[in-house]
Amino acid sequence: MSVLDSAMHAEIIWVMKCVESAFSLLSCDNVVDIFKAMFGEKHIPDGMSLGRTKAGYLMTDALGPHFRNVMLEDARKAPSYALCYDETSNAKNRRELQIALRFWSEKHSEVVFYHLETFFIGIATGEILKNHVILSLNNTANPNVDHLYALKRGPLWSTLQSVDHLWSTF
Repeated sequence: MSVLDSAMHAEIIWVMKCVESAFSLLSCDNVVDIFKAMFGEKHIPDGMSLGRTKAGYLMTDALGPHFRNVMLEDARKAPSYALCYDETSNAKNRRELQIALRFWSEKHSEVVFYHLETFFIGIATGEILKNHVILSLNNTANPNVDHLYALKRGPLWSTLQSVDHLWSTF
């Protein structure tokens, strides 16, 4: 393994630990200096550097897409799945639409629930919600479109009327 690969490997391991343990990105600041103090410089890969900004990019731009693809591969094997959505106001009083998938996972031998995407939508009319749900389904490459269950009553429900209406909009 090259020095650069070794450094990247160490950075990704630490970022995955941060995600697993729900550490803040701030906990990544000066972590290389802490590792050097703990283990000595010769045990830390040359070129390893990590702070909150780099850790955030590794989470969203490297690990996020990878794990999303793993989840979607698993969802495509499911006999059906439920599309779950919730629209609400966040802490900044912006309307957001969160979309998730729930399905039987062959890989885990249980029903799993995965966040798929979040949209910041401004206002939440049924038509806007429907368009974003359709966009989300298109972004997933439509895992198993034969069976879809939309879970949530609200403005979207009255716009859709039926699952057939949803599919006819693709």
